[in-house]
Order: sequence, then C-alpha cells, then structure tokens
Amino acid sequence: MTKKAYTPPIWWLSIILAFEILSTVALFLSLQSIWKSASGELGDYYQRIVVSQLMTVAGMLLLMAGELFVYCRYRYHIRKKQLALIHVVGIFIALVFIPILYSVSMPFVDVNVDVKSTLNTIKQIVAWSILLIAHALFVTVWIDAHKNWKMAARPTTNENADILNDYAEQ
Repeated sequence: MTKKAYTPPIWWLSIILAFEILSTVALFLSLQSIWKSASGELGDYYQRIVVSQLMTVAGMLLLMAGELFVYCRYRYHIRKKQLALIHVVGIFIALVFIPILYSVSMPFVDVNVDVKSTLNTIKQIVAWSILLIAHALFVTVWIDAHKNWKMAARPTTNENADILNDYAEQ
C-alpha cells in the first residue's frame, strides 16, 4: 500500500514564497529610487533602511524555503495535516493578508503620524506573533513527520527472529 503525498502546504508555501519575492523586488525598487533621490545624511538613513529591510526579508525567504524543503521531504509522512494547514494559513495571514490590509486601509485612516506609527507597531506585533505560533506548529509537524519517517524506514517484519529457526531445523 503506497501512501498518498500531502502536498497542499507545498503549493501554498510556493505561492506565498513567490508573492514575497515579488513584493521584495517591488520594495527594493521603491526604496532604491527614494535612496537615489536622497543625499547626505538622509541618503545614509535610507541606505540603512534598505539594508535592514532586505536582511529581514532575506531571512524570512530562507526560512520559508527551508520549510518548503521540509514539507517536500516529508510529504508522505505528515500525519498532523491540520497543524500543517494552520501553519500555512498563519504564514499567509502574517505575510500576505495583514500587509495588504494595512496598505489598503492606511489611505482611509485620517489621523496624525503618531497614530499611524502606533498602528504600524500593532501590525508588526500581531504579524510576528502569528509567525511565532505558526512556526511552533511547523516544528510540531516536522517532529511528528520525522518520527513517522523513521518508523516507516524500519522493516515491518522481524527478519532477525528467524535466523536461529533456520539453523534449528537442520
């Protein structure tokens, strides 16, 4: 009996990863144009922003690529499918839905800079909290799938018990 591969996390993570790569390119191009137009101390400030944003996004992209690799590697051995799905939904909410919702709603929020800064901080706290919980679920799925993988690698019959029986019959 062959096991069926559980691939929805692979497909959804691939879509989210593609979206993150495209949004990173758009972010880099927009920050680069701002950075080129700025000069002096302001240009240095924008350069630090570009570097810090790219390092954060590169870390997230590498982490997602690693998760994608793990899901590909253990796709036949995932038993906790609901946790894997919740993990992917959490990543989608934190990395796609919340930023889009924030970007769409900001033009309609007619408040001062302090309130927008507070809303941005709340958005960051919520997104990072969801990512933390989602990755805890991922680790749970990974450990369970690895245990299942190790169990599947063992022989199903006890071949060593029959060795002495072969000699005893002679």
